[in-house]
Amino acid sequence: VIPRSMTSTGLHNYTNVAVTVDGSAGGDVAFERACAFASANKCKLFVLHSVEIIPFWVAGAASGGGKDDPVNLQMIQRGKELLVKYKKICQEREIDNQVTIIEGTDQPKEAVVTFLEQTPEIELLFVGTRGLGAIKRLVLGSFGEFLIRHAPCDVCVCKTPHDTHPHKA
Repeated sequence: VIPRSMTSTGLHNYTNVAVTVDGSAGGDVAFERACAFASANKCKLFVLHSVEIIPFWVAGAASGGGKDDPVNLQMIQRGKELLVKYKKICQEREIDNQVTIIEGTDQPKEAVVTFLEQTPEIELLFVGTRGLGAIKRLVLGSFGEFLIRHAPCDVCVCKTPHDTHPHKA
């Protein structure tokens, strides 16, 4: 069985790619690389931002919790503003694009996997790194590592310049 994105030469011919963005340096590196890839290969680019909705039982009765909670509304608004910025960049570069906020009570990495499972046309996902050390990564978990293991499509993890270290002999 040959995957739908595999050509007769054995090389992938991606037509729909995605990138996760969060306004961080790592997210911006992934966005730039995804744009370059989409432009060079004439792909549609899905720009994704995930917002974790804080449930009532976490937010507490004072703030209300849920989607209408002021904190959640602020995070959703910030996500929309980010996506407006990224959409404008795509349009300036003439890249076919679709921006999406993924809202849910799942952690962002789980919400992204669910979105990808519901959007099977996406064949490749670009993600950035946060540059966490080994201890923080152990405690917090790695967004990119989770997506590599669970995403239904190929994943390209884009390192930021400070993440690359020369190997010691």
